[in-house]
Amino acid sequence: MLWYLVDTVTGLLYLTFAFLITFINCHFSSTVDSIRRVARCRKYRKACKDCVIVFSRYPRAGTTKTRLIPALGQEGAAYCQLLMSDHILDKVSEFVSDNSLPGGCQVEVQYKSGSPEEMAYWLGRRQRRTPGLVWAEQAEGDLGHKMRTAVLRKFKQGHENVVIIGGDIPGITKNEIQEAFTKLRGNNNMVLGKAEDGGYYLVGFNRTATKHLSNIFNDIDWGTSRVYQQQSEKAKVCGVDLGTLSTVLSDVDTESELVEFEKEVGMKMSEVKEGTWSIVIPVLNEANGIGKTLTSIVQNCSDVTNIKEVLICDGGSTDNTGDVIREFGRTSPINIRLIHSPPGRGFQLRSGANEARSEYVMFIHGDSILPQNYNEAAFRCLRKPGVIAGAFRFGLDLVQNKDVSPEHRPLRTKLYWLEKYVEWRCGNPAELPFGDQGLFMRREVYNKSGGYPKLYLMEDYILVQNLKDAGHVGSADCGPLTTSSRRWQMRGFIKNTATNHFFITCYKFGVHPNTLAKWYYGDKLKTQ
Repeated sequence: MLWYLVDTVTGLLYLTFAFLITFINCHFSSTVDSIRRVARCRKYRKACKDCVIVFSRYPRAGTTKTRLIPALGQEGAAYCQLLMSDHILDKVSEFVSDNSLPGGCQVEVQYKSGSPEEMAYWLGRRQRRTPGLVWAEQAEGDLGHKMRTAVLRKFKQGHENVVIIGGDIPGITKNEIQEAFTKLRGNNNMVLGKAEDGGYYLVGFNRTATKHLSNIFNDIDWGTSRVYQQQSEKAKVCGVDLGTLSTVLSDVDTESELVEFEKEVGMKMSEVKEGTWSIVIPVLNEANGIGKTLTSIVQNCSDVTNIKEVLICDGGSTDNTGDVIREFGRTSPINIRLIHSPPGRGFQLRSGANEARSEYVMFIHGDSILPQNYNEAAFRCLRKPGVIAGAFRFGLDLVQNKDVSPEHRPLRTKLYWLEKYVEWRCGNPAELPFGDQGLFMRREVYNKSGGYPKLYLMEDYILVQNLKDAGHVGSADCGPLTTSSRRWQMRGFIKNTATNHFFITCYKFGVHPNTLAKWYYGDKLKTQ
């Protein structure tokens, strides 16, 4: 009895310590990182002599890309705008990273219809890769007044060359931006990039053109096919030295121009309207639970045609897991693919992702039960500006099942508070979901993040950290993904929870995941 009491008290003390470490890591380190990033951004922007301004709009359904609503619907049109904007900002970031302009280059997104808080959520984490990135609301008035105001403000801040590009030109690359700045640093003090519809996708000025800005945008019939011609003639009348870019590009405003979007962004319109999913599941001796997981995939999705395939990655099961999967696949309306992989969740998840053929990929465990309409909730989550990946709420079967035996009720109470803690941990500012909550994202995002590392432990944690460098990890607005409570029943609530935090803490202090795996699995690892 005495040893049990000592063990319990010791476990509680360590659990308290682990929670404290996690809290400090989630809140304090994130605040310090934000302060450092802001200081670095300010220092970088102060040195910049060149600036790229992206004219865009916060992608809000019903107010964005309204001419695309008949083809894509309100949500689809807004999502199309979001994907284009992110794609263009990626290209601008490539230019900023690769260019050799002295002093560096600031990037500013001038937006309409969004709030400062919404813009900060959308673009804030991009500052980690593009330290010169800022955002500001567009001036009131017609397009000419907006551009004039933007350029003059940048000159007033000390910039020498300012280039404005549209937020709906998915074909633009760093080459066009580089050509524009080269001309402005040479013999031209104004530059234009012609659009296929008769407008222009880029306009830029050197500081020497300041005296002409009061008249340069006057008497232009904005929104017509005469804009480029009128702007060129106006430049000649004003006496500026106009340079034109060698590439003609297309903007995306109408349904017929969506072909350009598909070619440059690499996503079909059907995937913009309603995404199709590849679901990846690692298994090892899951014969007792995999059938329930597969049943939830079929029964709880809103439309089975949205689930293109289920990829089950077996790490060498010695029970009849394979037989259960094959039997389920014979009658399943969804394609079930069994893949053999080296053991270890990191290896198995990576193998499944490499085989995925859908635009969107979801990773869950072999003892997980998906919530109702999980596919729609996950898709909605990824459509939020700033979110590049998502997870479900955390749920445990002993908590979600109201009818539990009396002997399990004390554990159920403890697990209830564990669910609440994980819900906090997954939300802002931490955004650190457990693997038991599932992860979902676009396949392109997964590939850019480096994917799951080939490790036996910490694979989910490492992937999430890499994802957070590029954007937010959101939470699906549906019921929880329910997982088995067996680990907490077998090891005890305190021991299992404390162990999880212990390994995260050790990893944060530099212990290699392979070493942690040896501690966690012991002799079991030698047989894998």
